[in-house]
Amino acid sequence: MKLFFYVLIVFLFSSCADNQPKSVANVPENRYLLQEGLKIKKDDNQIAVLTKKGILLMQEGRYEEASKEFQKALKLDIQNSSLHFLNALTYHFRSLNGDKKMLELAEVGYKIALKFEPSNYLASYLLGHIYFEKKDYKKAQNQFANELLYDKNNKQLLKSLATASYYAKDMSTFYWAAKKAYEIDPKDKNILRDY
Repeated sequence: MKLFFYVLIVFLFSSCADNQPKSVANVPENRYLLQEGLKIKKDDNQIAVLTKKGILLMQEGRYEEASKEFQKALKLDIQNSSLHFLNALTYHFRSLNGDKKMLELAEVGYKIALKFEPSNYLASYLLGHIYFEKKDYKKAQNQFANELLYDKNNKQLLKSLATASYYAKDMSTFYWAAKKAYEIDPKDKNILRDY
């Protein structure tokens, strides 16, 4: 299930490529992915079935219902970082759709996901974005920097770190992260234009 989870989430977020921290509101939908990536076999366990149902509900914009499915799955595997991440993501979507108090729940959910799997790139990445949205640029900067320990050549993380560092007025980290992002992809015109 872990491989399926990462393939799904990486695909969903693959279009987020500029240096400004992206909100989850920009996650594209892809029906082909749902058809191919969410096939559940008869012998799959209940957690996989609940996860599939939750993801399908998320794709339909039914985030509260999706959260209930992830919460049922969490009762079966409370230490599952992926399930905590998906549940936090439903809260994050709900906050972006106007229910601002859900942002706090998303933050807690991402933290729990990271507790069980510190290398959970997307939980760390989106937690950094929550801090950025709250204008807590130092925490955002720290979150992006911590995740670089697990994924040191991730251009998107470097660009997010550069942006958070700029707003935190940490120019040495800003220049280091921007330069490193440029070294990874010198053809990315956004890096040159934005910095």
